[in-house]
Amino acid sequence: MSSSSHPVFDDQSTAGDAPAVAVTENGGPLRHLFSGALGLLATPAGLGLVGYGSGQIRRTIAELPGEAGVTGAVAMVAGGLVLLGVALLGRLSPAGPLAGGLVWGILPGLFVLAFPLTAFRITSDLLDLGELGAGALGLLLTGGILATGMALTGAGISSALARRNQNLRARAF
Repeated sequence: MSSSSHPVFDDQSTAGDAPAVAVTENGGPLRHLFSGALGLLATPAGLGLVGYGSGQIRRTIAELPGEAGVTGAVAMVAGGLVLLGVALLGRLSPAGPLAGGLVWGILPGLFVLAFPLTAFRITSDLLDLGELGAGALGLLLTGGILATGMALTGAGISSALARRNQNLRARAF
């Protein structure tokens, strides 16, 4: 096969032809809405699982030193996987990780930094929820929720920039 008949080396293409890997906008606003809604719903679920798991492990260590907190560990891993799923929603649309990260991570985290005593007074009722509340309060007051929010927001921004870059490259051809 000569190089001139191979489709990759075909010089017959014009500048107006779109490359085979052009980003499609299938779904338009619906994919943004779906990703954003799922990000807003799944982020607190993931954070709740991580909080519950850390509360379980904390209780296990306090009550039964030397015992493994399997339930807590499983909940923490499950929560981490849910949060990973939120970050991966950026493949569909940056709206998911951006919405989840901003609403459930950065805003509460910044509120704690700006008003720590007020935040503690408001959230101390979480302790009535057992391990879930204690874990969530711990994540909030130690900066875990802020860090998670920053990571998810970073994933959303990265997704938006990658999508923009891909679209610019597709138009260049």
